[in-house]
Amino acid sequence: VLFGNGAYGVVNLVTKRQTEEGFYTAVRAGYGSYSTFIEGVEHGGKVGDTDYYVLQSFRSSSGHRDFSSGELQEYFARVGHQINGSWSMSLTANATDNFTEDPGPEGNPAARQGTYRSNDEMTVVTLAHQHASARGTLKLYWNRGTGDWQDQRDPAGFYYDTTTDWDNYGARLQEIVTPWKHGEILGGIDLDFIGGKVTVDRDAPRADSTVPRETFRILSPYAALSQLVGEKSGWYAIPSAGVRWFSHSDFDAERGPQAGLVVGCGRTEFHASYARGVNYPGVYVVTNSNLFWGGNTRWKNLDAETVDHYEAGLSHTIGKAFRADVTGFTDNGKNRMILVTSPAPPRYENIGDFTIEGVEATVTWAPLDVLSFFAGVTHLFRQSPSNLPYAPNWSASAGLNYRFLRNFKLSTDFLYVDNQYTANNRTADYGGSSIAAVSAYFLVNAKLGWEFSLKALGTKGEIYVAGENLTNERYAVKKDYPMSGITGMAGVTLKF
Repeated sequence: VLFGNGAYGVVNLVTKRQTEEGFYTAVRAGYGSYSTFIEGVEHGGKVGDTDYYVLQSFRSSSGHRDFSSGELQEYFARVGHQINGSWSMSLTANATDNFTEDPGPEGNPAARQGTYRSNDEMTVVTLAHQHASARGTLKLYWNRGTGDWQDQRDPAGFYYDTTTDWDNYGARLQEIVTPWKHGEILGGIDLDFIGGKVTVDRDAPRADSTVPRETFRILSPYAALSQLVGEKSGWYAIPSAGVRWFSHSDFDAERGPQAGLVVGCGRTEFHASYARGVNYPGVYVVTNSNLFWGGNTRWKNLDAETVDHYEAGLSHTIGKAFRADVTGFTDNGKNRMILVTSPAPPRYENIGDFTIEGVEATVTWAPLDVLSFFAGVTHLFRQSPSNLPYAPNWSASAGLNYRFLRNFKLSTDFLYVDNQYTANNRTADYGGSSIAAVSAYFLVNAKLGWEFSLKALGTKGEIYVAGENLTNERYAVKKDYPMSGITGMAGVTLKF
């Protein structure tokens, strides 16, 4: 309901901002294995009703194999102003400029696929209000960028470049009201324009190929209701329900309902929920049809992909030191778009369904003020089809944070991922030459830091050393593309 098209999984990024009067500055730098270099500068300030925050970061590495270098640059700025006691507005801008090389499969560098360069710019203007029984936002956004894949090699032996330009913009309106005690009504509407074009520059056997800009429009209103029954000091229940409606310029309308229930008593809480995610075909279906498949228009018959997600779980806390959660879940995917090449012409069809059933559990424990642990495990006991990619039977992580000798801090984490398949998810039956199995792996990482304070300069800082893959595990997350062995880094952070 909240996040709309493509909401199979969502990461909600809350940007940094200066909330207290005054100024803050931090600089960091580090250097490590394979000429890896990182640096970052951030600065924020708040004067009266106006606040701002700016950030710049740079990362580069030569890579652990020939032709595996990469670089990331990011620039961020946010300016906000409190208009009065209830209304505020802000402007957020973010830009990135990156590249990465493909070293090719191990032992076959001739199969490398050149260099991928990308840049992306995003701007969001937000008008917000906060009243006693209502709060809401109006957001206007614009996102543009370019992906430039250079020196790709065709099986026939010639090289080509593919340049993809995207241009997305729209508006998001949301209002939350509490018309009665412990009740909440949420409503909103999103208007999204999703556009892009592609140019393929070949040295043979044909001239440049360009697909003109295509733009899809999605209008999606939504509403939800929740109510707290009882009091959280004793027994309580929170039922909730909502639905989002999708109206697409080129495809059939869809709906995404959700419903949930939380029941709690004291430190124990039970929750159960259902939600449907909707993912419409992207502009790439038009691009592929025009570029490679003779301009066929079968893409107009496609349906949106959907995932029905069910989960139920239990959590328990003991004071502020201990929390345990266990949740069972099922995902049923329908109408997944799969590339079909026979009979001709090639096209996408909604023939891919999948099911995942599993359970996950997490524990956090802080027995001392200077010591804390965490652990989590996920077990998938059903995957259909059986070679479903990126769905290992078992995965687990654990770690600890320990402060000792007053100024020293040690952080360690462990990760285990079971055998799994990797594939081009758009290939028929997840099969053919694209599917491959990669072995299980176990990783150990650690970081040791020394914190210091220079009171005369009003500065705090940390000097650290860190290591990844400390057991020198040989592993891969893509077949024939081995990850690096043990690596190290040292760095410093200063805060003013």
